[in-house]
Amino acid sequence: MAYALGKMVAATVFPPAPTSPYQPVPAKLNLINYAVEERFGLIWTCLAFDPENPVPLPTMPHWDDDGFQQINCPAFEVNGFAGRQVEGFLDVAHFAWIHTSTFADPNNQQVPAYQPQETGFGFVADYWSSVSNYPASSDVQAPEGFEWLRHFEMHLPFTATLTIHFPGDSRLVIMNAASPVSSRVTRMFAPIARNFDLHIPVEDVHAFNLRIFEEDRLMVETQRPESLPLDLTLEAHIPADRSSIAYRRGLKKMGFGEFFLV
Repeated sequence: MAYALGKMVAATVFPPAPTSPYQPVPAKLNLINYAVEERFGLIWTCLAFDPENPVPLPTMPHWDDDGFQQINCPAFEVNGFAGRQVEGFLDVAHFAWIHTSTFADPNNQQVPAYQPQETGFGFVADYWSSVSNYPASSDVQAPEGFEWLRHFEMHLPFTATLTIHFPGDSRLVIMNAASPVSSRVTRMFAPIARNFDLHIPVEDVHAFNLRIFEEDRLMVETQRPESLPLDLTLEAHIPADRSSIAYRRGLKKMGFGEFFLV
């Protein structure tokens, strides 16, 4: 993965050049090495380590729990800014408009009230609603009146997890790790952990999630401005946008400017 936080940085100095074995090695002749850590099936590295204020790696609920299957979807590339992609992942209002061919009901548009809570790594939000997460083509349905809990954990600036509470003890966890390739290209990584439907081929899981990612892609790639305005007065916000507001406030608190585009 191209972007992550929390590891040490070191430099490798070249040995004396074969053509000048007795010459001191110029100070500029070195390579910078970035120590790495493997977690959730991804490789994380730190590009700007601060030993005075190290930032821990994001966490992913249930990844190491017994009975959970670990799946890594193929990387997915979006021609849009990473901040926009992450904000789309956090948005709870778009289900009825964007994901109607995969899991959502176009007639279930109302967003019940929810309230993000600030944490040391960003924020968390518990969103309760009647929006099902079973595939639209599935014969399985939740009991009438079932309330779905979607638990979001935002690890600023670019990694979020979503834990979906299915009926009973079934849980689905999706990590959205957005890695900026450039200011307008994002490579998204999506580890998944789940403790149900373990008999379904991994390739089918990849295919279903690719359909969802493709539904989101168009929205991210056509948003204007392409950057993310952190001044909340520049756009109109409604109660359904509470996660977006918490995300932008968190980025502003980290020190990013009026417009966020890296």
